[in-house]
Amino acid sequence: MKNLLWKIYQWVNSFVFGIPVMVIRCKYASFVLCKMGKSNTIGIHLRIMGGGRISLGNDIVINRNVVLDGRKGLEIQDSVDIGEYSSIWSLQHDPNNINHECIGSKTIIEDHVWIAPHSIILPGVKICKGAVVATGSVVTRDVPELAIVAGVPAKQIGIRKNPLTYKLHKK
Repeated sequence: MKNLLWKIYQWVNSFVFGIPVMVIRCKYASFVLCKMGKSNTIGIHLRIMGGGRISLGNDIVINRNVVLDGRKGLEIQDSVDIGEYSSIWSLQHDPNNINHECIGSKTIIEDHVWIAPHSIILPGVKICKGAVVATGSVVTRDVPELAIVAGVPAKQIGIRKNPLTYKLHKK
């Protein structure tokens, strides 16, 4: 029965986040997530796991085909831009466990972070305020404030020079 309910939940998520009307996707997200702030943009084909443990702040842009894993907790603060085809994880398999069991912890993305397309953020990582994750990077450890990281695994390649006063939905 539990497996059937999980499959129904996944089907409903897939269906609703596939609707080409952003207002419907945002209303549904506010229903399935732990917390949903204001003025957020949710692109088509968002995939959510553990929605009841995902908290979204204000003025967030989540582009198309993004994966958000909140099974161990996921907090995304204000004015965060997440590029298309990116994945943010809170749970993974333990490669050293003989039973292939899962391990993980809460992942935190602070204010004004920019995660470029095709990036992967691994479980338990904290990306501090104003950091930038370059396209195609795999973030395996915490990222300091205003750092620009790139690569596999991601390494710091620069410092962002931005006062971080912007809002993503400012008109």
